[in-house]
Amino acid sequence: MKPDPTGPGPGPGIIPPNPVPPLGIPDPPTKEPQPKRLPEEEPGTPGRETEEPPRATGSRAAHSNK
Repeated sequence: MKPDPTGPGPGPGIIPPNPVPPLGIPDPPTKEPQPKRLPEEEPGTPGRETEEPPRATGSRAAHSNK
């Protein structure tokens, strides 16, 4: 019986590395179906109606209650 000229090859415990795409190229889009958006979730609509107004912070706000 002749020995294998290419060698024994990788063993069962050796996992080949995953190819990494070069930088600057985005991953291809997934084939998963995107959920349909409801009319209430449109980008121009505010999400919360009960949002509080922003509170004043800083040294002036602390001294304005005299």
